[in-house]
Amino acid sequence: MPRCPDCNKFRGVELLDPEVNNLDVNEAAITFSVQIVAACEECSTELLQYDFEDVEIEFRPPDHDCNEDFLKVEEENCTAVERQATSGKAYGYELSLKVTCTECGKMWQYDMRDEIPASSMEEV
Repeated sequence: MPRCPDCNKFRGVELLDPEVNNLDVNEAAITFSVQIVAACEECSTELLQYDFEDVEIEFRPPDHDCNEDFLKVEEENCTAVERQATSGKAYGYELSLKVTCTECGKMWQYDMRDEIPASSMEEV
């Protein structure tokens, strides 16, 4: 439990909505980064953060022969997750992505989840 510099007290934290950045797709992979932030539960001052950088998901769509220039990836939903693990709290995200080929109209859905121990969060 971190000390909030604004409240000047030790306070619990709440996870803010994760931020997805650098979302890209090609014929071999979907790549992105996600930042999670924990804020003071009393005054919402950002206290801790973690960046899941350069995440890569293998992307090999079956029966798809179109050029990769026609592929488009969109964030459908991204939520923060908090879990009590045997070794302590864990924070992370759940992300849903949709890949669409703008030439043939085919779509693929990808769901991803990742988390880290709360002790790995860095002070803001």
